[in-house]
Amino acid sequence: MTKISIIIPVYNTEQYLEQCIDSILNQTLKDIEIILINDGSTDKSYNILKKYEKKDSRIVLINQKNKGQGEARNLGIKIAKAPYIAFVDSDDFISPFMLQKLYIQMIQDNSDIVKCAFARVCQAGSMTNENSKAINPNKEDFFKTILSIDNLSLIWDGLYKKELFIKNNLFFKKIVYEDVEILVKLIYYSKNISYLDDILYFWRRTDNSTTRSISKKQIRDIFKVIESTYKFLKKQKLYKKYKFELLQRFSYFCNIVINKILNYGKDDKDKYLKYFDKKISKNIFFGKRSLYILKSIKKRYYINYIIKKASLYLCSNQEIFIEFTEYFCNDIYNLSNSKDIYILYGNGTIAKVIQNIIPNKIVGYIDISDINHHPSTLKNINFNKIIITVLGREYGITKYLVDDLKINKDKILTLQEIIKCNSKIYKEAKEYII
Repeated sequence: MTKISIIIPVYNTEQYLEQCIDSILNQTLKDIEIILINDGSTDKSYNILKKYEKKDSRIVLINQKNKGQGEARNLGIKIAKAPYIAFVDSDDFISPFMLQKLYIQMIQDNSDIVKCAFARVCQAGSMTNENSKAINPNKEDFFKTILSIDNLSLIWDGLYKKELFIKNNLFFKKIVYEDVEILVKLIYYSKNISYLDDILYFWRRTDNSTTRSISKKQIRDIFKVIESTYKFLKKQKLYKKYKFELLQRFSYFCNIVINKILNYGKDDKDKYLKYFDKKISKNIFFGKRSLYILKSIKKRYYINYIIKKASLYLCSNQEIFIEFTEYFCNDIYNLSNSKDIYILYGNGTIAKVIQNIIPNKIVGYIDISDINHHPSTLKNINFNKIIITVLGREYGITKYLVDDLKINKDKILTLQEIIKCNSKIYKEAKEYII
């Protein structure tokens, strides 16, 4: 009798596909069905799948047009012959003992779900343990753990009763991060959950992963997941109980998106930030918290950015610098409440961060060393105030602007005038930025 059906969607993973399938064929539990679904691969993945189909009678190979990972999984669920289902991504691999250990635990505890620990595999081959911390298997604690960001858990690090999907009509949507929403529902409808604190699944992060890039559709999808999960928990009267964990989890998603967007070129960055800001402000889950969350996410990004650029990891005063950047980000954000339009003097690290924090308030920059942005062009630009971003040269630049270009001194701002930290912190942090 077939005990477990393993469902593997495949899309352009020829580099890792053989390792994935071999890890399943080498399981100590032999009574398995391996459902390989080629989801319209354009590389050599299908040829590899055909080769394995001939090697082992337990393999069921399906070839379809590209419909997405969720639809491939749905098809696998519907045709699975076994009473238990596991999911494996085609660029990942599993321990030879994974299915046997999960199955024994499932039968022993009469569980609907059994989860295990997993390790993250980097492209270079190194591994980091992501969630080896034991989870209390009672349902309430499991819910809390799954929703929090401390223990990342997705659909593939576990074994599930097939009837849990069929009975409750639980199928994957054609969106990114779809497994977060469905996992929440699976936990809710399950009667008993078990957890094994053994690393049995190996999750590979590759450049081809869908989570490596971001598009408007993916941003829309993320907010669909957020809203749908929020509505479901509200309906089941669970939202208040898990409100904090849910906010953590979804802020984490937003943080991923923002970090990707902020690394784009200027035009794409402005376009996607505007789109993201619009989506988060209209999302019913975030509501009034949206502005605070956006500011918090962006602030963390810019702190890391400035630290990296300033080579702060090599110095002994990181704490001082981090405190400075906390003040810096908050106080630059506050300029967005002003009616003034600014031009920046300088185009270094600090200037680029300011441009990113308040893009709608900045009309450009000037720099005496840049012929295309020479201060003499100021007469052609509409602005209210100049922010000097070149640290350590504030006096000389101010004097030049006032004496040579006849700029009213009231129109000139230095960072020390904007940032409300004490002068000692400012002075010490400045030394590392210059």
